[in-house]
Amino acid sequence: MKLVTLSTGSKGNCYLLQSNSGKFCVLDCGIKFQDITNNENFNGFRNLDFVFCSHIHEDHSKSLEDFKNSGCEIISYECPELNRTITIGEWKIKIFHVKHNAENYGIIIYNSIENKTFCYVTDFTEMPKIEKVDYWLYEINYDEFTVNKLIDEKDISKLHVANNIQFHNSLENSQIYFENLKKKPKLIIACHTSNMGGLKENIENGMKNLCDKIIVAKKNLVVEF
Repeated sequence: MKLVTLSTGSKGNCYLLQSNSGKFCVLDCGIKFQDITNNENFNGFRNLDFVFCSHIHEDHSKSLEDFKNSGCEIISYECPELNRTITIGEWKIKIFHVKHNAENYGIIIYNSIENKTFCYVTDFTEMPKIEKVDYWLYEINYDEFTVNKLIDEKDISKLHVANNIQFHNSLENSQIYFENLKKKPKLIIACHTSNMGGLKENIENGMKNLCDKIIVAKKNLVVEF
């Protein structure tokens, strides 16, 4: 299985999750439709099993209507199917609600051929405890130390900082979350990091003991697992 980051962050979020069979799904579509479908890792509409869109904000939903018009299977915030398993091809899917300043959802994806479970969650301040997931695409937007340092040293107003991060997940919250899980994940890919307060080295150092491997997502990153 592999994850391809087409874009991550406040300017747009889009990821392709592909199994070894070639079948794949789109996780959020917050960039132009052509930038997704023309990407060399987009394996053709015949292999696209579904598109997941977490919430209405444009950096996650920009091309949702285009995918609808293309006749794709859509799983989105508009009609979330909670508390049941959805089966699409080799994928078994569960949706869960997270706290944000818009209706927002995360997704647990189990691939029945590869026997791997993957969770994608972003843009949240609270989420349910989820066990038995080895592979995560998980928002770590900022760390409190860096944000406080920016406020102190560069005279950035606290209101400006708060407006940018108050509805997103911090490194410190991430540490608490994964410390309380029964099993350490094999891989966490940190996504939607902030240019203002999401320092790569802080995230890597802060999470390295909580999983077997931590990677900070960036444009065009391909991770195989």
